[in-house]
Amino acid sequence: MGFKFSISQAEFARREGVDRKTVSRWVQDGRITPNQDGSIDPVRCHFERLETASPLPHHVARAAQFELGKSTGDTVETTPAAALSGALKFETYKLQKAKAELANIEIDKAAGLLVDRAEVEFLFKDIGQVIRQQMEHGPTYLAPLICAVAEDPEKVFRLLSDEFEAILEEISSIMLEKSKASLPEIIE
Repeated sequence: MGFKFSISQAEFARREGVDRKTVSRWVQDGRITPNQDGSIDPVRCHFERLETASPLPHHVARAAQFELGKSTGDTVETTPAAALSGALKFETYKLQKAKAELANIEIDKAAGLLVDRAEVEFLFKDIGQVIRQQMEHGPTYLAPLICAVAEDPEKVFRLLSDEFEAILEEISSIMLEKSKASLPEIIE
C-alpha cells in the first residue's frame, strides 16, 4: 500500500483558489470525496473536481484564467459570494437612493420650489451691483449733510443711521422688484 497524503478542507480550498464553503459544497454535492476522517487527498480530489467541472463557457474561461495565474506564479483573487452579495446590495441601495433624490428634485422643480442656478447667480451679481452703486453714491450725498451738523456727534450718528437704513431699504425694494420680475411664481 502506498503513502497517502491528506490535507484539511481549508488547505484544499486555499490550493484550489476557493473559499472553505465551496469545498464543503463540493463534498455535499459529491463532486469530491473526502477521506473517512474528513481530510482531503489533494491529488485525487483535484482530478475529481476537474472531471465534474461545468462545461459552460464562462466556467471554462474562469478555470483557464485560474490555471494561467497558477502557471505564472500569480494568485487569482477570489471574493466570497457573501461579500459580493453584500457589496451588490450596498451599491443597489446607493443607486436607489440617488434615483429617489433625483425624483425629489424633479418634483420640487415642477412645484416651483427650486430655482435654476443661473437665475440665482444673476440675482446675486445684481445684488452686488446695487449695493456697490448705493455705497458709492453715499459719500456724495452724505458729505454736505454731515458738514451741516458736524458739531454735534449725536446728530451725525442719527443722520448716518437713518441714511444707511434708507439705503438698505432701497436695496431691498430694488431686489424684491427684480426678483418678482424674474421669478414671479415663487415670490408672492
